[in-house]
Amino acid sequence: MNAIKKIGSLLLMGLLCQLFWSCTEEYKDSSNESAVQLLSDTSAMEIQNILRAFKDRDSTERIFQKFQDPPEASSRNGKFIHDLDIRFARNEFFDYKKHRNISLYHRSYNGGLTGVTWRVKPGDSLYINLFNKLEAKTHRQKVVCNEDSNVCYDFKYDSVSGTWDKIEQMHHHGDSINIIDSANFNNTNLHVHGLHVSPKGHSDNVFVNLKPGQDFQNRIHIPENHAQGSFWYHGHVHGSTAIQVSSGMAGALIIEGGLDEQDQIKEMKERIFMLQQMPYIIEDGQAVIKYVSDTTSSLNTFGNRTWKPGKWRTTINGQVLPVVNMQKSEVQRWRFFHAGIRESVNLKLVSVPKNNQLNREKLHVIAEDGIAYGRLDKADSMLLHPGYRADLLVKAPREPDTLLLIDDVSKELGEITEITGDKVPITAAYESLKVLAIVIVKKGDKPVATKLPTSDNLAKYAPYKSLEEKGITTIDDETMTFDIDVKSEPERFLIDGKTYHPDSLPRTLKLNQIQDWQLSSDLGNHPFHIHVNHFQVIARQYRKKIPVKNGERKWKWGPWGDEVPVKNPIWKDTYMVNGEERTVVRTAYKDFTGQFVIHCHILLHEDMGMMQRVEIIDESTNQSQASVLRNSVTGERLAVCR
Repeated sequence: MNAIKKIGSLLLMGLLCQLFWSCTEEYKDSSNESAVQLLSDTSAMEIQNILRAFKDRDSTERIFQKFQDPPEASSRNGKFIHDLDIRFARNEFFDYKKHRNISLYHRSYNGGLTGVTWRVKPGDSLYINLFNKLEAKTHRQKVVCNEDSNVCYDFKYDSVSGTWDKIEQMHHHGDSINIIDSANFNNTNLHVHGLHVSPKGHSDNVFVNLKPGQDFQNRIHIPENHAQGSFWYHGHVHGSTAIQVSSGMAGALIIEGGLDEQDQIKEMKERIFMLQQMPYIIEDGQAVIKYVSDTTSSLNTFGNRTWKPGKWRTTINGQVLPVVNMQKSEVQRWRFFHAGIRESVNLKLVSVPKNNQLNREKLHVIAEDGIAYGRLDKADSMLLHPGYRADLLVKAPREPDTLLLIDDVSKELGEITEITGDKVPITAAYESLKVLAIVIVKKGDKPVATKLPTSDNLAKYAPYKSLEEKGITTIDDETMTFDIDVKSEPERFLIDGKTYHPDSLPRTLKLNQIQDWQLSSDLGNHPFHIHVNHFQVIARQYRKKIPVKNGERKWKWGPWGDEVPVKNPIWKDTYMVNGEERTVVRTAYKDFTGQFVIHCHILLHEDMGMMQRVEIIDESTNQSQASVLRNSVTGERLAVCR
């Protein structure tokens, strides 16, 4: 411990000597950057403050503690059975703003700051028992869904007769479906993000809506040929997704096999990094996660440009600035899950600055969104947007050292900075550098993995063939455009000019077809996420802003340029869409019919209407409109079910 303090002291002394240098910092997509970059004064001050706090840390504080993976649970004999108690909890948490421990009162899975990591295998069946205990029960209730559709019914237990009685459905809806309403924050369900499974019945059905006091069992079968990799789970009731995920109602879901069995990788120590963003406020002496939107002040917990003035920090597995230990030359596998709600995370592993310069360690990327690349990609950084995952191999230096895992400068998402008409320009704004963790590299006496695999070693682990192979036929393109109507009050968050509404008919897709989607945004940057099926990013088109001399608007969008093919296209389930770029993705609708959603993974945007229902149908069955979907709690008509 004294040695670590001495190292921290020496590094701090060296850094303080450099703070008189004045430098500028500019964000770039860092795939082609030099391994050295200059620090701005703001970034240097962040690192200075962290190192000073690390040197003077108190062992009683919930900061700079040894890195801890979340607890884990594994399947047995082809079954994964797990209870999710959804309840309010109190956990000790370090408030970096006040530099002291605080009591955080938050919604939780089983009382934790993050969910248990689930480890399962292809072919397993998951039985997840949800118990919504967010409020005191007045009756014992449960929800049962038709296995072949999204139709659900509520039942109440009669303790006298010992029977379950169906509750009469109430039909009620209005225009307020996309207005944030705290009365619904305790309704919940379960979504398995990135899994290729059925969206119907008791499976990955996000139209289930559990009120407090209700129970539900998700029964999710993972296909035998499912890709092995890093996925995650979280609540997904429309209107309460952001506040529940930001409270810690999310966990890693790992489908084992594939890369896990590769000769070099299986020898590596593995770490889980659940990146969370908790916008808490202090109320009555304790921290609470609460939706606050006060347009007369800076208090706005989920809105635009609130993260920096709020002085919150992205946590790792509920920890603030944990300390990761590595041996010199060791290679570890780090699985990252962006379970945050708004801020991008621009991951870099850097040495402590000397001469106001950051020297970056190489990151070795082997998978994104749970899908193995089939190669080893070297990178100086890894930019993660909300919903993204990435598997990185990290090799420690040959000599003892202190490294910093940082969230470097990156563009803020979904920002609106000047209103000049019915469309507005977005002034570039940047999130400042933040340190996420400290990595101590030391001499060790235990054998560790020290070798990286080659691309040839990894080639056979790519689970999908490219959809760009010769002979593949696609049907007519789908188009999807994000937008924000800033003139309405409140603002309207749109897909294809419309906000989400349960009465809207779904976008119809056809089973066993391959199709291109053209994704664009007329205002803001939005991570596009689709349930059930992955897609391959195959091309991009670009456009520029053209100045306008007269009129309300200062600029307009120019025409789209030619398509630019993507080299080495990767598979994703979540992908950032911005105004200057139209992204072309290709997907295949395989195995499953039914209704699910596409949406922006800035979760407040999704809660406020930036979501759309889609349905995959099997034309060979010639099914006609047969039944009406209704909300399992309110009885609202959701959509016509084919």
